[in-house]
Amino acid sequence: LIQEFSSRSRNINAETDRLIEKYAAGHGRRPSGQTIVKLRAQATLSTRPKKEIRSLAELTAQWRQRAAVQLETDAASWVDTVLRESEGRAVLRADDVPLDLVAELGRAVVAAVGDKQSTWRRWNLHAQASRATMGWRFASTEDREAIVGMIADAAESSSLRLTPPELASSPAVFQRQDGTSVFRPKNSVIFSSEELLAAEDRLLRLSRATEEPTIGVDVIEALAAVARRVGPWRKTRCAPWPWLPPPAAHLTCWSDLPGPAKRRR
Repeated sequence: LIQEFSSRSRNINAETDRLIEKYAAGHGRRPSGQTIVKLRAQATLSTRPKKEIRSLAELTAQWRQRAAVQLETDAASWVDTVLRESEGRAVLRADDVPLDLVAELGRAVVAAVGDKQSTWRRWNLHAQASRATMGWRFASTEDREAIVGMIADAAESSSLRLTPPELASSPAVFQRQDGTSVFRPKNSVIFSSEELLAAEDRLLRLSRATEEPTIGVDVIEALAAVARRVGPWRKTRCAPWPWLPPPAAHLTCWSDLPGPAKRRR
């Protein structure tokens, strides 16, 4: 059913592939990633069907007919059968999920969101919480929304708030039912995490570092002694050599002289 009702994506992908092949044939190379994005946008526009005004009843009848072709049975009867078979399965209610599991899932949600972006809002956490509980079966939609909301709340608590709090309280006439000000967009608070800020501090510290790696005098003397024993140096390639002091202990060099003249440095 998903494949049947995803024809729009299939058409876009097929047209994008055609445009990429046309570009490669004309330029002698595959297009860059930026060019592919533009070609896909072009394919999206060129394959967009014309707008047609049809009633909901007409659309519903068409959808049922398409589904019946894939299911090889009446769509409404198939749905009834699926619902009857699922009646005996165990379902969850909001009270069945322990709070420690909610807190654990909240931390997992923050980690998953933090892998994709450096800052996030409530809706990012809510979407990831919905994905994390997608395989759970609940007794009602209200139970699912309650658990997803609790996990999002736990994820907010595990996040680091970047948006400063309101410095002045708004009059009651300018407050929502939950007490927030109508002058601040709902769920607009920006969050991050201490781990991401610490990683950013490390990158900034390294970007400001001006010192270069150094080699001790003992290493230079050891290499000079090797050079005096084996003769003039040529262009070399190196690998581990354990008896020299660090960091030269990690280098073993061979000259580029051909045949028997190749010697270990």
